[in-house]
Amino acid sequence: MYRQFMQLSDYPFRLTADARYFFMGGDHLRAKSYLLYSLHVRDGLAVVTGEPGVGKTLVIEQAIKELGAETRVARIRQPRLMVTEFLFAVCQQFACLPEHLNKAALIQAIYDFATRSHLDKKNIILIVDEAHLLSTNILEEIRMLANYELHGRKVIQVMLVGQPALNTMLSSRNKDSLSQMVRLSCHINPLSIYEVKKYISYRLLVAESARHVVFPDNLLPGIMCYTGGVPRLVNVLCDMMLIAAYVKKQTIIDSVCLHAAVKKLDWPFYLQRVSASPKLMSVQSFSQRLMPAKHYPVLKIYRNGRLVGERVIDKERMLIGRKVGVDIRINAENTSKVHAQIINVDGEYILQDLNSKNGTRVGEELIQWHYLKEHDHIYIGGFDFEFFAEAQRKNKTPQSKTDPVGSAAVKERADMVRLLESVS
Repeated sequence: MYRQFMQLSDYPFRLTADARYFFMGGDHLRAKSYLLYSLHVRDGLAVVTGEPGVGKTLVIEQAIKELGAETRVARIRQPRLMVTEFLFAVCQQFACLPEHLNKAALIQAIYDFATRSHLDKKNIILIVDEAHLLSTNILEEIRMLANYELHGRKVIQVMLVGQPALNTMLSSRNKDSLSQMVRLSCHINPLSIYEVKKYISYRLLVAESARHVVFPDNLLPGIMCYTGGVPRLVNVLCDMMLIAAYVKKQTIIDSVCLHAAVKKLDWPFYLQRVSASPKLMSVQSFSQRLMPAKHYPVLKIYRNGRLVGERVIDKERMLIGRKVGVDIRINAENTSKVHAQIINVDGEYILQDLNSKNGTRVGEELIQWHYLKEHDHIYIGGFDFEFFAEAQRKNKTPQSKTDPVGSAAVKERADMVRLLESVS
């Protein structure tokens, strides 16, 4: 559709696992190095975890490629199997199916194949995808296979790949025999906002853009809000943004394209997506990645030049508006129900206007997205919010729940109630 119009040799944001487009973030590089070490040492289980779409499969494939042609790999992609079905799938992958297909014959066939391969100096690797869904019985069979030794060396190297729940299953606190065999465990986080910028540029470069197709930096916070830095989600969103630009017959990717893409996809914010999914167990860790600071920034709130309250920015997303239930509520007619929000992306605090009727200003400028800096003044509905970063908060004490605006004196409370009905 848009490929010819934008003079691209290929669609840069395909969802297929094309090694040409594989971008190594910091976590991907570390995971690959750890896997190569584990595969060379041949000792115990390797565990790779990460949310869907972060690139676990490509990291593993890149690591296996470096082992050369002397490697034989079985990959089980369907975890919901009975024990005999699982062993049958392993035999089928290794092309060593026995004459009889009972459990004992299947296990012996795997051992015989592994022994021959080991004596021929070939690596045997068993990779199990979606391992967080494996039953206890299959995990026990995997333990037995991984424990098979010849001449003091593990013969079958096992790699379990799955979502973060797998780490809980194999926690050292469980003290079971399988957990004790885990030699290496690495978790792949989504890309940071800086890595997302490089990721998009890299894929456009591989697609050999003849025109100057660029995703401006001011769109990165929005892309991050809806994708969380998950490469697969970045691909889907950026592809839809290119389609939106093509419909408008422009090569410039702007905020209108972003909003059109999000509306077409009907996507919530990434944190809402993660919170709504019981299978994704990394909501807390992702929030910690977004909000790692021990001391939080603060907004000082002024009306007519007078300080009426403070609000600590202690959440990864804070809504400002007139609607009951938002984080910072302003009861002013020229304020939209949900007027703006402040989000934290990798330690950067970003202000976004949420299509308000009267706009959001930083200084004299109306903004859509804005990276907040020390002493920035935000103007919404007749109120002035001054931003103080973490460095200014080291000697501050965050407000208690019983004093949501952090007012220092009782008389200020009366003024605040009169001028600002609720900042909660």
